Amino acid sequence: MATVTKSRFAWFSLAIFIIVSLLTVRNSLTPPPYISLETSRSYRIVAGDSKDSSDTLSGKFILVVQYGEQFNNAIENVFPLVQLARDLNAVVVQPFTSNSRLYGLPSEFETKPVSSSKKRRIPLDNVLDINRLNDILLTRYNFHPMVTFQEYIQTSSRQLVFVHIVDPYAVDNILPETSQMQLLKTFTKKGSVINCNNVSLSKIAANETLEILTRETVKNGLSNFRISQVVCLYAAYPTTPVKIRNAITRICPTCDTASLIFSYWKGVTNHAKDLTVPVSRPSLCLPNIRFPRFILEAYPFSETIKTMANKFVTDTVGKSPFIIVHVRSEKISYTKKQQGFTFDECLNKTLNLRDKILKKHSGLQVIYVTDYGKYGSHTCHNKECLGKILTQHAFHEMGIKPVHFDPVTYNSLSDSGFVAGVELSAMSQATYVILLGGGKFQEQILQHFKLKEAAKKAYGVCWSETLVKLL
Repeated sequence: MATVTKSRFAWFSLAIFIIVSLLTVRNSLTPPPYISLETSRSYRIVAGDSKDSSDTLSGKFILVVQYGEQFNNAIENVFPLVQLARDLNAVVVQPFTSNSRLYGLPSEFETKPVSSSKKRRIPLDNVLDINRLNDILLTRYNFHPMVTFQEYIQTSSRQLVFVHIVDPYAVDNILPETSQMQLLKTFTKKGSVINCNNVSLSKIAANETLEILTRETVKNGLSNFRISQVVCLYAAYPTTPVKIRNAITRICPTCDTASLIFSYWKGVTNHAKDLTVPVSRPSLCLPNIRFPRFILEAYPFSETIKTMANKFVTDTVGKSPFIIVHVRSEKISYTKKQQGFTFDECLNKTLNLRDKILKKHSGLQVIYVTDYGKYGSHTCHNKECLGKILTQHAFHEMGIKPVHFDPVTYNSLSDSGFVAGVELSAMSQATYVILLGGGKFQEQILQHFKLKEAAKKAYGVCWSETLVKLL
């Protein structure tokens, strides 16, 4: 009897432990108290702190002037930014997009007001389903949903803190050597965040941003913003959101409701030599403070993108099942081996896979798509980037004509990011995909492909080992 009693007690204890564990997990996934799941698509924003916590978001915002990297990487880098915002009790302002880049402001700074030739950037909802993206942020990652730029300028307090990112590793963000060395010495003595009210480069960047914001507030009949403080943040210095917040508060005690304007945000990349920021999961990284990327989502495309993709597929292959062969030429070259293989070896592997599929499955059309062309990728500029030339030559010799979406034909946006989204959405409708080269764009093709009913199998050729394991 004693044995039975002990056994029952053990089972009872185990049951209690499981129940408590499940409740703990559930509570850990509960969204912040001031965001209602039912109102994640429609919520109120209040300037400053609000005592009504049922369906409101904090009035403190984070806006990034410029995001590093091209569209897919930049979108992925939004996730750690939104996490940083949550840890600072703030909300991220949705970026705009222009030709595969992300920006926080709807237009560029113009030294001559008469120069109106530069087009305004397009809202991100032209490319992505923002409601769905916000739902992903909230329900899967417990992050605050983003708000539109219009909501930001209408509801935010007028106070700004401009955060100039001092990033010694980003080419576009290097300061002149003398100024940079002086700043780095200051950072070494005082930590990762310092007062930069008297640093001319930082003030120039802050004032240019303020001029664009002023242009928008005047146009909307709103009161103007004002910069209360300029600070510099050294991206390669170990820090945490709490330290950042405390440092800004120490420098500017009256800036507790001010929006933070980041000059630059590169998010997370994979240079292990740089430093990480130890915060709650998933791991957060400041600009150029490196950590393996933690988000692996099929980014939700807008209805416009999906409609255009369906038309493009129908016009290209009709209703026939098809194979997609996509070449990421920027990732491959003749002089530099990719995962131990030369360009010729990688291309031969790709075409052999194509032939095996065609031999085994009849009735399949083959569609070839590359990353070059009028609306293609344009980030590879050094002399070893021969992938485009080699691919063009090889395809010409074999009589292969890559297919591309032409926005003029379809009377759609002539924006390279929009075009890339249409092509990606179209390629994911294939029965088989062969992806040569790797990279974030092909990773997104794979993520969307895996969600399709028609999907049979995907092949990655000359990808990194990490990505191959996803197949």
